[in-house]
Amino acid sequence: MEREPGNARTRPKSRTGCVNCKRRKLKCDETLPHCTRCQKAVLKCEYHIRPIHETSPSPTPKSPSPQPSSYLLDMELMHHYSTVVCNTLSCDPEIRPVFQTLTVRAALKCDYLLKTVLAVAAVHMARSQPDKGDTYFATALDYYQTALGAANSSLANLKAENDPEEAVNLWFFSSLTIVFVLGSPPQPTTHPSNEDPLFSSTLFPDWLFLTRGTKSIRPMIPPETMSTLTSIYSARWNAMHPPAFSPSREQDALQNLETLLTQNLQNDKATLAIHLHATAVLRGIFHALSTHGPEHLDISDLFMWIHEVNDDFIPLLERPTQEALVVFAYFCVLLKRAEEWHCWLEGWGDLLMRRLRALVDGEHGAWIEWAVGEVEKGGKGVGWGVAAVGDGIQRGGGL
Repeated sequence: MEREPGNARTRPKSRTGCVNCKRRKLKCDETLPHCTRCQKAVLKCEYHIRPIHETSPSPTPKSPSPQPSSYLLDMELMHHYSTVVCNTLSCDPEIRPVFQTLTVRAALKCDYLLKTVLAVAAVHMARSQPDKGDTYFATALDYYQTALGAANSSLANLKAENDPEEAVNLWFFSSLTIVFVLGSPPQPTTHPSNEDPLFSSTLFPDWLFLTRGTKSIRPMIPPETMSTLTSIYSARWNAMHPPAFSPSREQDALQNLETLLTQNLQNDKATLAIHLHATAVLRGIFHALSTHGPEHLDISDLFMWIHEVNDDFIPLLERPTQEALVVFAYFCVLLKRAEEWHCWLEGWGDLLMRRLRALVDGEHGAWIEWAVGEVEKGGKGVGWGVAAVGDGIQRGGGL
């Protein structure tokens, strides 16, 4: 049956609604994060700000304005990030300004970084307000997927453009990416045989590899910014690189691991060096932990390990090799211990250790007995209703 020619003209048009409704020239109810029509049609719902110029010239052009509902949501998320979330990203008062001030200042001039900041805030609100969790998680994912595409394009063009300001934006983006993924719910997966089961996820299949190119960014960061960041992180870096490691059961376990690695990889000096470097950085973090106490362990310490080993060691987990899995098991111990002070790490030590144990063969299973035991000891996490303040934890956190 043919459609009457006049029908298309009588349908209500949407000028400020989502992309799908505007394309179909239907009235959009502008519900966030997904309008009702898109939900019914199972479509991805996106909102775009109207362009400044119209098809016909206007004598008094007006600046575009965001959707009121979207604007209010963004304001809510930015307020939550600035007053609560930034205080949960580090327990070190010297490092907190990186997330509280420097990141926000850069985000106000970089759209994909701003969307990442809002995505991190939305994840935190979803975890701390379970009754609204689905809505906030959907918002977080929408923002982050948009930001990720723009950041990947920027990274691809960075060397050609040699833009110092963009290098800073990407550095902040890589740090917030780890926070975003750690805070997102670990995804159960029934990994097929051709998929890496250790890091597979329906949402973030390669999250651990997103910072692989960040070392190449550092030389492009302006000297004054790099100097500021270096001075902020130098105290923690020095604590992780002492002249000698203090005796402890952690150091004994890692020294024993280094002996086993040396025996197994003695015919492959290059691969052995990669593994020993990864364990040496772990020994530094465990040294700082035993010297200053468990509350001293910061998320930034885990960032440092990932950044340090991302270019050579992390690719070994994509295969994965048995020796790389064993070293990663000791990193899972740090994830589990840090969970006591950092809500963002909740559940990851247990999840990754379970996946890892399924991949380790019988011989190498004996190598990780100590690490498995440490993770199984567990400990009560700090929870999502608290914020790190000063040198300790402010319980209740103002959420």
